[in-house]
Amino acid sequence: MGLGSTFIPREIQERFEVRRPLCVAKRWETWIAEDRRDGATCVLRIDRDRPADPAEREHLKQSLLRLRRVRHPALAPLRRFGLPPRGGCYTVHDYIPGTTLHELRGELDWATVVNAMVRILPGLHLLHL
Repeated sequence: MGLGSTFIPREIQERFEVRRPLCVAKRWETWIAEDRRDGATCVLRIDRDRPADPAEREHLKQSLLRLRRVRHPALAPLRRFGLPPRGGCYTVHDYIPGTTLHELRGELDWATVVNAMVRILPGLHLLHL
């Protein structure tokens, strides 16, 4: 089964009901989904590329394990991730309803952009420590 051009690993198909796309890009697809276990609405991101080198896969796994512990008001918590043998990595985050910056592109004034960045940048800084 596939959405767009992405292979959907069986573990995702079994656990999540994919509802609608948020963003389809060259290297990944992002979807609104429902967790079948708890009914939570979440964001599912599926990367098309998967690291072939075992050392790269392990580095990615360790990075995602660290990311799962990060908490900040500007970041949606990582609920789950996977590195299936076929297909790319996937991550599942809590869904925070609202309008995405992607949806607003071209409609934002500079004051709104700066205000959003002031709230977002501390979370991004935390991710890169």
